[in-house]
Amino acid sequence: MATLSFSNAMALLGKAVKILNEQDLFVSGNTPDLETMVADAVAAAEGERYLQQNTVLADRFNAISGSVRSPSSVQAFLKPFLDEVSLAIGKPLSGFETQLEDLRDYFVANSKTVEERTMSIGSVTADGGNVGNGSIFCLSKDKYGNQIQSSVAETSRIEVIGAQGSGALRNAENFRYLGTNRPTGSGIDVELKARYDGESNKLQNPRFNSFFGTTKPTAGVPVAPSAVGNFSNWVMNDITKFQANLDYPYRAPAGAASSAYGLSFIGNGNIYQDLTQAGRSFDKDKPYLPAIIGAKTSSCDGSLTMQWGSKTQAFTVSSTFGTNGTIYIITADLDEDLFYENWMSDSGQFKLTLASQTTGKLHIIEAGLYTFEEINGLFFAPVGKETPWQVGDFFTQAISQSADGLIQRWLTRQTRVKSGLVLPHSATPTEADPS
Repeated sequence: MATLSFSNAMALLGKAVKILNEQDLFVSGNTPDLETMVADAVAAAEGERYLQQNTVLADRFNAISGSVRSPSSVQAFLKPFLDEVSLAIGKPLSGFETQLEDLRDYFVANSKTVEERTMSIGSVTADGGNVGNGSIFCLSKDKYGNQIQSSVAETSRIEVIGAQGSGALRNAENFRYLGTNRPTGSGIDVELKARYDGESNKLQNPRFNSFFGTTKPTAGVPVAPSAVGNFSNWVMNDITKFQANLDYPYRAPAGAASSAYGLSFIGNGNIYQDLTQAGRSFDKDKPYLPAIIGAKTSSCDGSLTMQWGSKTQAFTVSSTFGTNGTIYIITADLDEDLFYENWMSDSGQFKLTLASQTTGKLHIIEAGLYTFEEINGLFFAPVGKETPWQVGDFFTQAISQSADGLIQRWLTRQTRVKSGLVLPHSATPTEADPS
């Protein structure tokens, strides 16, 4: 038979999605639905065989709901229909996720959209009683700038379960992400770790504590570098514009405060690190979080520009680092510019440049090009500050949905494909949901 046109192949895929959705409503959503009928039968079970009755009722519900809702079952059912779409756009038949990526890219190139899931993805909010004062950053955009819509709408809790003295190192605390229980929520229960060293930060010597100047700083007595490469892995353009200090040891490993050297801008200059150094690798499909932890003193002014590969972002020092002596975490905007594919460069650098400064100092405690953890379709990066987190500190995030997009939800959420994989979407789509 002849290959279907794109529109006909999408319409056929939509019919398959509608079948899945109607089956799902039968399980939970219709009046009555299977969930209610089973619950009624369980409540009514009696007699000598009531335990066996409950067992077969639960088994039947799990078998039916699993065949409808399990990601592997959904992928297996949709695969022949997705195959037809792949053939229509001239792409090979491979794995489900790869074919979905091909379809996403075709949508982008040809200005196609599906019905959006109208979602509100809240920021990750710290509990008012937390001891630690760091933040958890959440990226909810894909590499094309589209809102990620493969998340389960729920309220999640992200809690510290390991800290210094209780199973983890200071600044590298362990967290537990708990989604809302199924069937209304994701049921996700996974661990993640604060961004610090090793693979979680792609920069080397990120806190500038490896310093080989002729003179070493002491507390309250900063010193000038003696060569442009005094900070290992970094290059300064003008040593007269920088100092090494020993006044901000907060992010140092436990017991290392006496050698927690930091970097201070005392004038207009730049310092950079080569991202193409041996032993460092990036995944083109993943995002990375450019960030600095720092503070200003003596009302430092000017503009600080952070560069990662081909991307830059400028910050006004006086407002970004608002209060003298207060430590801030400054990150690039949480958008598509964080994906390596969008900023990679053969001569890539991570560079900090201070310009138009006339007074004061800007202290850089830590620089980061942090990796993200992928959870519930989104990307998360916990980053600490001067006060470490303690066990029991927690954050919450609310995700809500006010309108559904069936093709979007069944292809990207119900199949549990990788984070950030979402079809371009609109309230007025070119490819309508099945009616």
